[in-house]
Amino acid sequence: MKSVFKQKFFSLFILITLICCQNVFSQFDSKYQREFVISISQDNPDLNPHTASYSTEAQLINGLYEGLFTYEPRTLQPIPAICESFKLSRDKKTWTFTLKENITFSNGEKTAQTVKNSWVKLLQTKDAPYSSLFDIVQGAIEFKKGLISEEELGIKIKDEKTISVKLINPAEHFPNILCVQAFAIISEEENVFSGAFVLKEIAETHILFEKNQNYWD
Repeated sequence: MKSVFKQKFFSLFILITLICCQNVFSQFDSKYQREFVISISQDNPDLNPHTASYSTEAQLINGLYEGLFTYEPRTLQPIPAICESFKLSRDKKTWTFTLKENITFSNGEKTAQTVKNSWVKLLQTKDAPYSSLFDIVQGAIEFKKGLISEEELGIKIKDEKTISVKLINPAEHFPNILCVQAFAIISEEENVFSGAFVLKEIAETHILFEKNQNYWD
């Protein structure tokens, strides 16, 4: 019960902090918005999008990593994030995504291959809590069981900025799935971030985020 209370308190704290920061930051030039300090009550939060399961962790991860879609804060409807645009095939099974040109990882990279690699790694992660949401992707279940190769997955690279995903059945809610932090795009390199912030410091009592200049510039 105590841990549940701590998680709820932490979620409320983050929400209030973000609202206050939004109101305060809007009064200042963006070049001065360099760091964001978060006090934490959860011990050793998991900042790996593939394995994290708590809502408190998701709130931190959303600052460090971004997926093709994210939630509109007022309506909670999916809106494009890393994705610039998308097309849906006539049978409504194949989604083709085009990535934004002007947003890159903190190390300067971001290609459609990075997106595929991130999702493949999620499917390969044992006991990843949200990987089953990708079972609607053609071949995902078989791939997780080791029955097919990565090349047989319904995730295909069209070019450097274009990736397609073929589903087993039509799923209008697919963009909602891609909002979940587990499907955020992560690099194979350590300490590389796709979101608005990078991790500068993690301590026993706080976590310090710093602006991802490649995201904001």
